[in-house]
Amino acid sequence: EMAFDPRDHLLLVANNAADPPFATLINTNTNTIVPNGKITFNGANPDGHNAPNATGGIEQSVWDPSHGGRFFISIPQLNGSGPGGVAVLDISGNVTHVYDFGSASLGAFAACSPAGLALGANGKLMVGCGVASQSILLDPNANGGNGSTKAFPQVSGEDMVWFDPTGDRFFLAARLNPGGPVLGIIDGLTETFLQN
Repeated sequence: EMAFDPRDHLLLVANNAADPPFATLINTNTNTIVPNGKITFNGANPDGHNAPNATGGIEQSVWDPSHGGRFFISIPQLNGSGPGGVAVLDISGNVTHVYDFGSASLGAFAACSPAGLALGANGKLMVGCGVASQSILLDPNANGGNGSTKAFPQVSGEDMVWFDPTGDRFFLAARLNPGGPVLGIIDGLTETFLQN
């Protein structure tokens, strides 16, 4: 999984199957790893980036040009249990916030296992839950940056999520959706489920 920052010429590459999982920042002008560009997601902070303990690996990442530029990355599981969440990294690779979907303030979801992730035109993120549960629209800017969520129970079990800026719609490849695989479509402007 990779995300490209065209402004700073950075590529964030996720090594989700490594133990522990890690991400690497690459300077695309020089095709080299940036100094201290390895971000280890084991909660022990070996590289000074304050990454959480991503016990279920790390998944899809996206680049967001707002707030001085930042990356978001899906984390299927935090600290060995729970529904997982989304981490925010600055352009130096430092984790500045973790949205834990198990917290009461973000909906206290019982299950999600975030995999797919897409950034909409309004700065909100569609999180594809990798297990049959729901899909989650995360507004990372709400509540003073502590975030808010909206659940879509009509579609779940996604591996990949994509946003079409022309039609302002999220497309969710829900391979583990209850009842069988579907392509879910959610309107990013009205924040409503359209169809599977």
